Amino acid sequence: MVALADKPTTLPESPTTPATDLVGFLTPEGLKALNERLVAYENRTKHQLWVWIGKTAGPVPHAEFCHVTFNAWGVGRKGVDDGVVLFIFAEQGWWHITVGYGLEKSITDAEAARIATHAPRPGLAVGDKDQAVNDAVSAIVAEIAKGKK
Repeated sequence: MVALADKPTTLPESPTTPATDLVGFLTPEGLKALNERLVAYENRTKHQLWVWIGKTAGPVPHAEFCHVTFNAWGVGRKGVDDGVVLFIFAEQGWWHITVGYGLEKSITDAEAARIATHAPRPGLAVGDKDQAVNDAVSAIVAEIAKGKK
């Protein structure tokens, strides 16, 4: 148990796959394809890009939950800190991107907020959650690639 904002909560266990869906947000096929995509991305770039989908952050602010969880998981390569996690809180419809220090020049906090707010909208508008998540992942990947040039 970790105290976040003076409110006890249990952090989620570190994922064993790059995409974790605890609430059935994605279709089984969509989750499988997303995991394959994220593994291929990490193999190609060495950056860890994870997607974690849960119900809620509990009694703590979402951003604080994401920051503490990201750090506890140790996402990204040690000494490079080049990980990214897209957190989705399905119950509230809240999306947040947490970026390791090694990628902050590629994805600023403002850019992460823009992606989390706008990229999933087309898919969500037509009820396609698989597409919404993939659109957000594509936007993250594009922003990292753009920052490398």
